Amino acid sequence: MNPNYYTFLRCLSFSPFVFWMSLANAECSVEVDQLRYQILHTQLVTDRQTELVWQRCVSGQRIENNSCVGKAEDLSWNDADRYASDLATTSQYNWRLPTLEELETILLPGCKNPALPSVFPIYDTGEVWTSSPGFPVNDVAAILNLQTAELFGIGKGVTRHFLLVAETAPD
Repeated sequence: MNPNYYTFLRCLSFSPFVFWMSLANAECSVEVDQLRYQILHTQLVTDRQTELVWQRCVSGQRIENNSCVGKAEDLSWNDADRYASDLATTSQYNWRLPTLEELETILLPGCKNPALPSVFPIYDTGEVWTSSPGFPVNDVAAILNLQTAELFGIGKGVTRHFLLVAETAPD
């Protein structure tokens, strides 16, 4: 993770283990390369820079009128990981939870509400699971708030939304 994005780090001492880190700055003046993202079909987008395929909405939601609608899946880390594996067996993509570093590639540094380019019309979603550990503890994973770009570590038994990613589009 790029240390230039950190504005401060604050540790909280309650259970489940949680840490918090802000990746966003006070203003948003980032220009997005309009050619970076290619919408594959309404629900998916390819990031040409990283060659990753992303869901445009959190799992359980779908795009309608350029907005994410429907009930978002809210699962524990293990259940979200299993959901991705199950979806990969019935899809042409090998879906999985993204790493923190992969999620960071789609964040717009300094932006909030949301901290994502408009190709991801995700609003009011809050935190999403990553496949990255939140602490050097097996039962904690990193989550990222898509509205504020704040990073947390939280127990894997807690339920959260999730955004899935896959390697480049199949031939």
